[in-house]
Amino acid sequence: TNLFYRTFNDVNRQRSNNTVITVVVSPILGLKSTRYPDVNYAPGPDSGFIGCALTPHPSYGVQVFVPGDDTRLRVGDVLRLSWVGYASPNGNLSHVIGGSEGEWDSPPLTLEWVQNGYPFTVPFNPHVSLPGLVKPDDYPHKPIYGSATTSYKVIRGGVTVGGSNPSLVLVTLIRPNNAPPCIAPD
Repeated sequence: TNLFYRTFNDVNRQRSNNTVITVVVSPILGLKSTRYPDVNYAPGPDSGFIGCALTPHPSYGVQVFVPGDDTRLRVGDVLRLSWVGYASPNGNLSHVIGGSEGEWDSPPLTLEWVQNGYPFTVPFNPHVSLPGLVKPDDYPHKPIYGSATTSYKVIRGGVTVGGSNPSLVLVTLIRPNNAPPCIAPD
């Protein structure tokens, strides 16, 4: 939409230049939550974790997937992924790890990404490594491992028009029996 104004001082009339504005009448609701496609959710000790058994290894970065949704997303939208690491297994806001936060923008979405989704890669250092190296003795509240949340915003014409709910994932790079942490592939 173009916006302009006029002024009149009883002598001269003036008209401003057009300015393009985006008016958001209502935000996009019901955006699908992010997913972690490399995380194993089958029964087992690594179920639901970004951890040592993840393939590819987390040191290469962690995949976060924003599902496609051609009823809510449009070609040209930009997705802004947010990641926050926590020194707790439940994403407790009072246990955010400073320096673990990150934001990344997608390129403008193509029709394929609108329909099929867009994959982000979250860099290992410091975003995954900080919550992954959480040990109970390092914190007064004694967390058994760390966690992270991801969410995203939809940016249309430079304006945020919607946001997803956060998705939680558990993170640990600590191995049992005082073995060194898995900060690189074996």
